[in-house]
Amino acid sequence: MKIGVSSYSFSQIVGKEMTQLGVVAKAKEMGFDVLEFAALRLEPGRTPLSIAPRLREECDRVGIPVANYTIGADFLNGSGGDWKAEVERLKNECGWRRSWAAPGMRHDATGGLRGAPWRTRF
Repeated sequence: MKIGVSSYSFSQIVGKEMTQLGVVAKAKEMGFDVLEFAALRLEPGRTPLSIAPRLREECDRVGIPVANYTIGADFLNGSGGDWKAEVERLKNECGWRRSWAAPGMRHDATGGLRGAPWRTRF
């Protein structure tokens, strides 16, 4: 079994105490076997695709493989409520996953209907 950590676990300090690239080395230093990228906090003007090669290089340099890429999605409310547009957005995200050579990708289906009482949330 391998023990991993999500980059999301560092989201409170990325941009304050470390960079997104720093997460890679810190995860390895802390003894994790694999790393998941999720909820990336990027510098203005950067996209996951623009930083993916640098993150991948850093993972290779420190010796921690990327296990998964996780993103938010919402088939009820995302992309202005157009579920087909949301599917297309997710397809574009798959290209970023391939950039990291991550064997897995996970996304949400929905956070529930906006404005609905908690009982009707999915």
